[in-house]
Amino acid sequence: MTREFNSDYVRDRGISGIVAISDGRSRSLSSNTIRNAQAPFAIHSIGKVFTGVLLLRLIEDNIIPEGALDRPIQLCLSEEVIQKLSPVVRDQLARTTLREVMLHQGRYGDYLDKYMDAISRAIAEGRSVPKIHRPQDFLAYADEGLVELGPNGSTYSNLGILLVGFAIEHLYHQSTNRSIPYQEILKQYLINPAGIQMFQTEMPSGARVNPADPIAPHIVGGPAGGYWTTANDMLRFGDWLGQQCKREPFMRLVQLYGGEFLQR
Repeated sequence: MTREFNSDYVRDRGISGIVAISDGRSRSLSSNTIRNAQAPFAIHSIGKVFTGVLLLRLIEDNIIPEGALDRPIQLCLSEEVIQKLSPVVRDQLARTTLREVMLHQGRYGDYLDKYMDAISRAIAEGRSVPKIHRPQDFLAYADEGLVELGPNGSTYSNLGILLVGFAIEHLYHQSTNRSIPYQEILKQYLINPAGIQMFQTEMPSGARVNPADPIAPHIVGGPAGGYWTTANDMLRFGDWLGQQCKREPFMRLVQLYGGEFLQR
């Protein structure tokens, strides 16, 4: 067992967290403040991996055409999505492909900063925090302008990956003529097949958060991240994804289009 997977190391460094590993058998190590691998945590931007994997699984199953990745990103034209975006962002949709948005090359900005500021203000003023009932509600906090791309041709974008989630929902509806929410698509094609038992958008009972961060308990998950799950369920996801990558058709898609998460 390596020193990094050693209880003395955890105690000496004052770590508050849990490590779960699998190399043929699963085991976990937790700090004194977190007793077991069933304790839920917010996984923040690791949720983006779920969004990327979901899109590739839908392509593999011929529900979303592979060619859609190299066409301008398509979103629902209803006021629930497109009409909530600024004119500048709406115009940009015609100039960026779904693949570019997946790779943070779409010049879309953020929504998380304004969303977290709104939570912080509500707490400070003794008001109820903003409620997020579905991913579309995040668009109230979306940046209205575009960002410059970095030297590597990309700029990390929470809003961009949120739009990828809406594109998945829209393309799924086009293909199946079934209008179901993104979260249900995710559950059907990824959460259930992976055997994940705890995967929630809102903080579940018994979840662990940083007590010094008053915003943490109010984080709500969506395509760009923020879901709540456990270390054991992340192991289940990793094992399932490893099995998927042993299949040539899926691994081909990962190698071609999985740049947002392949190197994570």
